[in-house]
Amino acid sequence: MEAQKNKQDKVEQGINAFQKCVYFIILILLGLLTCYLLFHYTKTLLYRAWEFREATLTVPEIKEAMIIGVSGVLAIVLCLELLETIYSSYKEKDHHLQISQILLIAIVASVRHIFEIDYMHAQPLNAIAAGLGLLMVTGCYYIYKKNH
Repeated sequence: MEAQKNKQDKVEQGINAFQKCVYFIILILLGLLTCYLLFHYTKTLLYRAWEFREATLTVPEIKEAMIIGVSGVLAIVLCLELLETIYSSYKEKDHHLQISQILLIAIVASVRHIFEIDYMHAQPLNAIAAGLGLLMVTGCYYIYKKNH
């Protein structure tokens, strides 16, 4: 009986060590991705600002610049939220992800997707599906927070 329990403990320790390694690799990759996105969107915004410094902008050009800016900020926020979520589960012994954090990440991702949809050329069902997806995730978050 004792030998079987020791064997189970060793298996659990091995699984925990493997999970920690996977979380650590994901943290490194997300950190690199966040740095790249920060550099890329900063460069893009500075380039656009320099390009348009003396030009008269049309409404579509202003709209495109705003979409790129907001999309970039949301992408960076998304990466930072993922980093925080995975880091908090990396520090814990049981390595469980918080459902509320996952739902918040899904909300930010849905909003970012809605900003990037080209409504002039997209199918109407795509826009409706994106909106319904955002409503569903937001509803799930509301229900979770109401019950916890």
